[in-house]
Amino acid sequence: MIFRLRVRADIRADENNCPKNARYRTIDGSCNNLRNPTWGKSDTKLRRLTDKDGYPMVAYEDGISLPRGYPNKLPNPRTLSNLVSDSDLGPKNQSDQWRTGEVMCFGQLIAHDYIETAEHSHSDVDCCNKMDPHFGNIDVCFPFDVPSGDSSFPPSCKNFVRTDAATKNQYSPPYREQVNLITSYIDCSFLYGSRKSIAESVRLPNSSQMKMDPGNLLPTIAGGGCLKDTPKVRCPFAEAECTTWQVETFGKQGPSFIILHF
Repeated sequence: MIFRLRVRADIRADENNCPKNARYRTIDGSCNNLRNPTWGKSDTKLRRLTDKDGYPMVAYEDGISLPRGYPNKLPNPRTLSNLVSDSDLGPKNQSDQWRTGEVMCFGQLIAHDYIETAEHSHSDVDCCNKMDPHFGNIDVCFPFDVPSGDSSFPPSCKNFVRTDAATKNQYSPPYREQVNLITSYIDCSFLYGSRKSIAESVRLPNSSQMKMDPGNLLPTIAGGGCLKDTPKVRCPFAEAECTTWQVETFGKQGPSFIILHF
């Protein structure tokens, strides 16, 4: 099958607004492509692949916004996750003589460098709580059930909040689109940021050096910012709130994530 990227009118900008001889790239990714200044810029809509006929690849159940398979046309996602990750169902010899876990960690690093989909503005939404004002709103919530016999969770409702829909304008297609909060270039934006305010927050005033905590560690967030198992757990400041969650989660899974990301 042949795919190609579709260029939309709403992501074009005037190339004359870009400094032609700038010494450094912009922190938000704008003007990295002088002919298409907003390509790869943070806080812009994610672009869809198109098929060989030029039609965007949209898989919404109603072609506009409903999640694919809604409400119960596809297998339970937790059941699928358990089956895919069950080593007993895989080949007898699952060792790789050429690649280590570092390959997987580096792949995560690259993914975190060029895409971070905007989450719902109300991060405390509980789609399983009938008292939550967003309960049952398919534009916000898409929870699923944990089946009985799960090795990690009791039978329950698993909270799942959908990503924010991009703001529409006169050029917008009828279907739901998402926003990329960071630059789509490999520029270490997961650490240095994709907004001027973030970039300034991680550096010393009037200096090119980064702020550091004692021990040559990344600076912590004032007042916390991530889940702490103990008071000694640190919350390093990074590009976005989800990154602090990643630090906490990755630290439990393996130090390779921390080493590569920070």
